[in-house]
Amino acid sequence: MDLSIVDLGAVPVGGTATDALAGTFELASRAEQLGFQRYWLAEHHGRGHALVASNPEVLVAAVAARTATIRVGAGAVLLNSASPFRVAETFRLLAAMHPGRIDLGLGRSGGSAEVDLALRVDRPGLDDIGGSTDSEPELLPVGPFGGLSDWMAQEARVAEVLWWLGEEGDGDDAITLATATGAPGPEPWLVGSTLTSAVLAARLGLPYCYAGFVDPAGAVPALRTYRSSFQPAPDPGRQTGPRAMLAVNVTCADSQAEATVLRASAELFHRQLARAPGRPRRLLAPREAVGKMGGLSSAEPDDAGHWPRLVAGDPERVGELLSTMAEATGADELMVQDLIPLPAERLRSYELVAAAVGDTSPRQPAMAQNSSRLSRNCS
Repeated sequence: MDLSIVDLGAVPVGGTATDALAGTFELASRAEQLGFQRYWLAEHHGRGHALVASNPEVLVAAVAARTATIRVGAGAVLLNSASPFRVAETFRLLAAMHPGRIDLGLGRSGGSAEVDLALRVDRPGLDDIGGSTDSEPELLPVGPFGGLSDWMAQEARVAEVLWWLGEEGDGDDAITLATATGAPGPEPWLVGSTLTSAVLAARLGLPYCYAGFVDPAGAVPALRTYRSSFQPAPDPGRQTGPRAMLAVNVTCADSQAEATVLRASAELFHRQLARAPGRPRRLLAPREAVGKMGGLSSAEPDDAGHWPRLVAGDPERVGELLSTMAEATGADELMVQDLIPLPAERLRSYELVAAAVGDTSPRQPAMAQNSSRLSRNCS
């Protein structure tokens, strides 16, 4: 089973954004040594107190430059606030810088009303929508078909990105993208947590990553629907069959008790976010989080067999649960996410997960100089 990482750039307890980025670079290097397949960077906005991964294209460039063999990508670029042309151009440039190593996860998301509005480039002035420079802005009304309109727009955006990725623009009157000289482009993925996103990935012939840390109960029907509905893309060079990845939040420690305590930071963060999505919170130390919640909750499946949103346990238990989830969903690859705000414990968690689950082995660097550098890092 291939194993990968998606990094949210969590700010460590008592740390800064700079500390969070140092942790990202350290984890990416260690993940490469451990044989992880890919390292993705998330896109979250308006949560800088806790998560610094707001611009995946910037972080992809930084991580790829600090590694040699692991695939690096966005997980995911939020197309509801991005230009398809600019996304394609940016990631084609990244792929030219690091041939054969760049992934482009495409998704959509909504945060607080203020952040959603601030991200829009086509909004009118604040005075025109009932706000002002002295008060909180208001969202524009949604389209007449609500969520359906949003997803119709998302399908059009994804299709446009794919078109630009395949466009060379070698005619006199064509738009010529950066790196339009035959350099291989990024590998596109669709990222989502709904049946709608599964159907879209299948219809466009894309590999699909299901965000199980959003809705673990939807993982089996979404990935089953994706496989049964898959239509190979007509473009040459694209995959001819379904390829599915399941992303899960995981906390692993040497003992079950330690893992359950470490998990508390993520659990409290999600509880607070659910109650007040527009009020960013810092990640608290695990024991402080336990105190805020008034105790520990179970990280085991419930009586109905539903998987926990936040997986936690010792290597044996984590290995069992993730293997069960992969088998039930038919996932070809597992992607691990975490919200552990203690750097040493975070690294240890990924080392234990790799040993318990991943069919991983250190990859051979592309160049001798990189081989020497990795040897020094491992010593």
